Amino acid sequence: MAVTSAGKKSRWVRLAFTAAVICLAVSLPVRAAGCLDQEHADAVRKRIDNSVEHPRRIAVETCDGRRLQGSVSEAGTDTFVLTNDGRSTTVTFADVRRVIVRRRTPRTVTALIVAAVVAGSLLAAVYLLGGLRG
Repeated sequence: MAVTSAGKKSRWVRLAFTAAVICLAVSLPVRAAGCLDQEHADAVRKRIDNSVEHPRRIAVETCDGRRLQGSVSEAGTDTFVLTNDGRSTTVTFADVRRVIVRRRTPRTVTALIVAAVVAGSLLAAVYLLGGLRG
């Protein structure tokens, strides 16, 4: 049986396609186990530890697309417990894509405080300047 050059090309194409499929199949479960690297997990751990020291509500986005929110009730070496309305959820640091720390005061409250301070300063300056004239 004679093998032509077209047969050799199709054999190499099939071999390359098979190798690509095998590589893809092997790499997908590895990526799903932990979506991000250890450095990212350490950064998440640092933000969660800060949230334990200074209690705040946080939102957590996981690698599988879930969005959890609540306050951190405890944190271990690999996991932390997020509590919201009496329900607790244990989350591993490696599964967290993003941590969003809620502000203590809303931006509108902060803006109103700044505006009140500025207005008070202007009124005080007008009063003092008016008192100097006469």
